[in-house]
Amino acid sequence: MRAGGRTTRRTSRRAVLGGAAGGLALTAAGCDPFRSPTSPASTTAGDDVHGPIDFPEGPLDPATLLPYGSRYRTEDGEVRTLERVEGPVLDARGTVALADPGFIRYEEVVPLASFTGPVRSELGLLSFPARTVDAGTVPASRRGATVAFGEVAAVDRWEAARGATGDWLGVGVDAATGALYDVSAKPALDRWEQAQWVPLFEEVIRSGFAEVRLDGRTVAVMFDCGVGDGWYPAYLGRDRSGAVSAVALDLELRHRLTRLP
Repeated sequence: MRAGGRTTRRTSRRAVLGGAAGGLALTAAGCDPFRSPTSPASTTAGDDVHGPIDFPEGPLDPATLLPYGSRYRTEDGEVRTLERVEGPVLDARGTVALADPGFIRYEEVVPLASFTGPVRSELGLLSFPARTVDAGTVPASRRGATVAFGEVAAVDRWEAARGATGDWLGVGVDAATGALYDVSAKPALDRWEQAQWVPLFEEVIRSGFAEVRLDGRTVAVMFDCGVGDGWYPAYLGRDRSGAVSAVALDLELRHRLTRLP
């Protein structure tokens, strides 16, 4: 999968929940899950073309990314309200990074920020009721549109998260689910069997997020990526002193939603 591409989230999740380990390794090896293309503004979708994806560059108004209570019209013409939901608290002990939890063992660590102590999470979710389609009944679900970690209220300005070489950082997913995790826990998570991840993916489908616990602490927070598979840009929120106080991701790719008055 190329950065910026996506497939349908239901097909993708089935592949992760029921796929063989060899298949997971092959899929993960085919994409760079952390870095955007050289020119994000001109990125086009992957093999299942859905049109151009224009990632917003430059300074970001938090009200644009985190408009809780706002009403949106989806691509399907449905109107939904963005709901703020308090998520799990990450117990951070230094460097944190983003990953697709289904493929974390195959991914290199690309530092995103550094936090020590409890890191709150908040998700902007769009709720979809159960409905009947030709293939059967689609259960009720909650779809992630935004996610933020840290102290959002303390943010003075937002900026695109950049790596050491200037690449725009984010998370590439093949399981319609991303995660922010404490890097110190990665060796232990790398040893997890697929069966240990399955109930957590199921929880993400139901509620929009799940917490990963090791030795009595939450070492990762998993979150639903609303559009499905693809690459999602990350932003750093800095306080008045210039320190990073929060991290946020756009999970719905704003051009796919129409904000209503």
